[in-house]
Amino acid sequence: MPIKGGDLARAYWAFDRAIGGQRPPTRSQMFSARRPLVVWLVAGIFLWGPFILVFDGDVLLALGVGMLLGGWFGLIARFERARQRRLVRLGVWDGIHAHSVGETRAMGKQRIYGENLRPLCEVLAYFAEHDFGDSEWEVVEAALSGTDIERDAWYSHRLTGRRTFTVRIAAVPDSTDAFVEICGELGGRGKFLMGGVVHVLSRYRVS
Repeated sequence: MPIKGGDLARAYWAFDRAIGGQRPPTRSQMFSARRPLVVWLVAGIFLWGPFILVFDGDVLLALGVGMLLGGWFGLIARFERARQRRLVRLGVWDGIHAHSVGETRAMGKQRIYGENLRPLCEVLAYFAEHDFGDSEWEVVEAALSGTDIERDAWYSHRLTGRRTFTVRIAAVPDSTDAFVEICGELGGRGKFLMGGVVHVLSRYRVS
């Protein structure tokens, strides 16, 4: 059976999700995406020095090779810009706030029924004052297939409104269940309420 272009595209984006391609960017990624020319020049100049030693003091040759390799870093920055624009189109990222690598964990790993994932996202979006719609749920649902709790492969989805939360999701193999983890600042009362919500979603199927 011939492979169709759509199948290749779906396979590519599934791989992209699996390696974190739908994760909101960090501050350094935002900077490089907005200034690929700066990335090219800085990388080229930085590499220039070591290549002067490699080429026995040939400054021009070292500069040429340094700028050529710097262009590769600039190209990566251009690809990162395209990735960030796609995240905005998908509704995964707001295009403004950087992803914090060390986000505060509001709630540890919990196992819930898979059909309760959307209700969980909607409740968390309510806390964040974020508009969570059908198109955004489709992104989360599609990303779930690339996750696996046994391989520690998670998908992180950011919900940004007046507050910001990240829900991390990992599917359970041979089951419709999923593990979830919530990052962000919930506060004492918020943790109490969200803990109750997750407890219910872990014990009962919400229709």
